[in-house]
Amino acid sequence: MAVSVLPSSDASGGEPGEPMTGAVIPALADGFLPRTETAPGLPATIVPGAIVVLAPDDPAVEAATRGVLAAESATVTGKTQIAAAYADWLQRSGAAVVWADASSRINVLTDYAAAAAELGAGAGAGAGQAADTAARRLLAALAESAGPWLVVLDGLRDPADVQGLVPRGPSGMILITTADAGLIPESWRATIMPVGPFSAREAMSYLRNRLTSDWEQRAGMINLVAEIGGGPGALAQASGVIAASPMTCRQYADTLMLRRNQMSRAAGAVPPIPAVTLALAVERADQLDSAAWPALVVAAALDGQRIPSAFFATSAAARYVTGESRPDPSAMTATLRLLAHVGLATVSRQPEGLAARISRPVVTGVRTAISREDYDRALSAAVAGVAEAWPDDEPPAWLGGMLASCSVSLWRRTGDRLWTGGSCPRLLHRTGDFMIAAGMLTAALAFWADVLATAERLLDPDHPDTLMIAGKVATLHLADGEPARAAAQYEWIFRQLFRRYGADHPAPIGAQLDLGRALAAAGQFGEAVAVLDLAVTGYNRVLGPDRLETVGAAEDLAAACVQAGEQARAISLYQRALADRLRLQGDRHLDAITARQRLARAYLAAGDVKAAISEGKKVVADRQRELGKNHVDTIAAVGDLGAAMQAAGRTSQAVQMLEQARAGCEQILGPDHRDTLARCADLARAYYAIGWIVDAAVLLRDTAERCDRNLPPADPLTATVRDLLASVSGP
Repeated sequence: MAVSVLPSSDASGGEPGEPMTGAVIPALADGFLPRTETAPGLPATIVPGAIVVLAPDDPAVEAATRGVLAAESATVTGKTQIAAAYADWLQRSGAAVVWADASSRINVLTDYAAAAAELGAGAGAGAGQAADTAARRLLAALAESAGPWLVVLDGLRDPADVQGLVPRGPSGMILITTADAGLIPESWRATIMPVGPFSAREAMSYLRNRLTSDWEQRAGMINLVAEIGGGPGALAQASGVIAASPMTCRQYADTLMLRRNQMSRAAGAVPPIPAVTLALAVERADQLDSAAWPALVVAAALDGQRIPSAFFATSAAARYVTGESRPDPSAMTATLRLLAHVGLATVSRQPEGLAARISRPVVTGVRTAISREDYDRALSAAVAGVAEAWPDDEPPAWLGGMLASCSVSLWRRTGDRLWTGGSCPRLLHRTGDFMIAAGMLTAALAFWADVLATAERLLDPDHPDTLMIAGKVATLHLADGEPARAAAQYEWIFRQLFRRYGADHPAPIGAQLDLGRALAAAGQFGEAVAVLDLAVTGYNRVLGPDRLETVGAAEDLAAACVQAGEQARAISLYQRALADRLRLQGDRHLDAITARQRLARAYLAAGDVKAAISEGKKVVADRQRELGKNHVDTIAAVGDLGAAMQAAGRTSQAVQMLEQARAGCEQILGPDHRDTLARCADLARAYYAIGWIVDAAVLLRDTAERCDRNLPPADPLTATVRDLLASVSGP
């Protein structure tokens, strides 16, 4: 099924000159030059179904990056600019374009979620959907689209960052930029397109394009190109310095050689040209703005990540850059634009302010130019600035994604030094919690697992932060479909809490509850009942029977009993829990209504359909009274009652209620929400039961496709729907 928003060959939105949404393509830099001589083959190479990689044409270039400074720079008209020019052209021709910063998985997921919302990838897609879900919907929509599309993964550093996120589809194209073509797995069957320096003619044209305000400055361009060569980064820095000074190209070339000789004598070795152009660019920026150099240094500490202007608006960044505790946003914006003008940074507009980025070669050059002590000072300022930039409430996705990527980068740079104070740093707390809130659950699991490994090394096993982090890891294992690993983690937490507090404390009892739930999710129902039984006994002893925590624990035990086949005990527990909630909370409290709904489900599981229908009707009436007919919980109650009606053989009423529940879920939650898909499965069972086999098969096929697109691979609902489809369709 093609997604209508993605353009097809005859899409009304595909007229030339009318761009499709779905990507924030980097702006073409001042003086941009099409690479007609040194990169002419991209349109012919990147055909539907292809993966094309733009990478330096000389491996020695990247070796130089790790040493002093590379000739290649993506800052201006390098790999990123070639990709941006092609993406912009393709978008204007009517294709859907998705641009993702591939320097971290967080950035990829953030950009995919934004693109999914813009393109409407998947019915019900929206800006608020979880990033993992948005990415799955986007990939599914691209795979099924009949129209042309392009996905750009810019600045790939590690293939693991895009694992499971590289789209496929017969009408789609993938363009990757990277500093090292050797990173690309052979299984991708990618075409490597080498990108080298400008030709002499291109370099001359580039200088002409940049030096337009004073044509006399072009004098000596031939000399300058002969000295510098065609390195885009070096040319960007040189032309930026010339444009910001009264120098001509010939005078700059003379200055370049003079400075190179000075650097040679000081270092005892001849420096590469890009190291000299960098030094001259820094010197000119510093002459024009004393904040330029410290701003560049603190930005370089963030290792080439996108840096939001909120970072530069912090007192920590201001103290480092200007020595003042109160930042001047307009002055800092001017400083960032100056750095961009002289080829030391790029800036881009964001929903609020700017984002700055320092290219990896410039980062390396800056680190080479400062002492270890100065670099450590910059790292400390960067850590404090990023921590201060996190808003107190949940940040928008674009801001949270940038801050989280900066935080992870800083952690990798600082290591254990970030943990001063004997507790988990606030920076890591905010980063991990953002990833969970944004729905980047797989990435969040990997992140918190790494944090836990560090906590276990640096903190005591029963330290509150260690236990808190372990709890997050366990919860994420559950969400990732690994309940057995979650149970093992919860058991470890319980042992630490039991050792610290003993048996008569709520903390270890709460950990027992978590363990019991995880065991039940892992299908170990007997063990779950035994553990939850101990937890209920513990709460009765420590808190007393009239505490809501005790009632909730009894409900967890009852749920495990249902799964273990102990139906009579489950019903008894639910009856007692309902009576307790009615006594403690009243019959209009939503928790009391939920308790009755659980009891109705237990009756149905035990085969007592009469009692299930009786309690189910009360639940529907209570939900309608308290929440209204169109609330998702009311709709769920109608669906439960429909299932009970079906079990009682009242098929006409059952189908009516199940259709009502499916339609309500679809309207409120969208057709791709898990609850909607579960209601579709219930309705298909009812169709099959009354002999509507074709209708059941059609509904199940559509539901199975939606499950594949929108649910995690290990979600049990997908397997259930597939099994139902197989039984309905026959051999």
